[in-house]
Amino acid sequence: MKFIILSILITAISFDPLFADHHKSQDQKEEVLAGSFPLQGWWKFESKPDAGEKIVKYLVSWVDKETGIQNLVDMNIEPSSKEIGHITRVFQVPTANPKVHNRLWVNNNGDYGKTTQVVEGNSMIATVVGSTSNGLLSAVIHTTWNAGKNEAQRFMSNVIDENTDFKTKTDTLFGKKISYNPLRNGDVIMSKERQINPERMDGRLNRLLGKWNRTNEARDSKKIETFTAIVKGAAMLEKFSFYQIDGDSESLNGGGYQLSVKDPSNGKLSMWFINKNKFNHAGYWQIEGDKTFIQNYLDRRYVREVSNDKEVRAFYQMLRDGSYLSQKTMIFNKTP
Repeated sequence: MKFIILSILITAISFDPLFADHHKSQDQKEEVLAGSFPLQGWWKFESKPDAGEKIVKYLVSWVDKETGIQNLVDMNIEPSSKEIGHITRVFQVPTANPKVHNRLWVNNNGDYGKTTQVVEGNSMIATVVGSTSNGLLSAVIHTTWNAGKNEAQRFMSNVIDENTDFKTKTDTLFGKKISYNPLRNGDVIMSKERQINPERMDGRLNRLLGKWNRTNEARDSKKIETFTAIVKGAAMLEKFSFYQIDGDSESLNGGGYQLSVKDPSNGKLSMWFINKNKFNHAGYWQIEGDKTFIQNYLDRRYVREVSNDKEVRAFYQMLRDGSYLSQKTMIFNKTP
């Protein structure tokens, strides 16, 4: 079970960015990203040959250019098949202290939680807490790297995993920064076909997957909503982007994410809002039949009615004196 929590440490929106060659753009942005996540680009971590069970892990990190959010994916690889055994997706945001960052994470078991990262010089300590179907998990992860930031080591201490097993210290993994994408050259095998896993989430959410867009009546603004199944379908990521339209040109005008995952403590489909500066629990899903999908917030809710595979009717409802008042309907069309 050490694989699961260690994935949470340095750790996958859309998986499409994983298949791109990130190392080029990440190297170009190294100065801009300094202090966010120390190990940028692609990394490969392995256990020592004499450590017993062979451990192979890949880590990739990038900044979403449309939202400015730091993303990380951590993958445990089955050495014989090269297939992904365990995967964790992480979203990292800053705090008032430039040495401290917070993370929201989710893995393919449906576990999720938070991590606090503290960087001092060439070392990092990350304190992990999370919720699982068996209760809480926790760990402290220790990472160090060389001056050139092309080699690193990491291990965990005081580990309580999702089975409530305790371990004082795990074996050290040794990592090197790599200049290639292992998903593109066959070192890692992952299916590009992604659906919601009905054992982890509500399978009816599959009707929302894909990219949906709407242009307002004045044709001066546009919103794009993209839904993607992540971490083997155990969670869903909604990416929303706003654009201003001026004639034939469009300019980005903000955006963010909303992460959906089943809360192990109560079984509800929980939503977490994420932007480049913060994340917070936003509310819960309510699904009626197979056509009506409602995102419930404190004093409002966002209703989507799936008319067919190509069109969604969406509208806000504001809570007033105990009743919901519907706002103007918006039509979203699916982008092929």
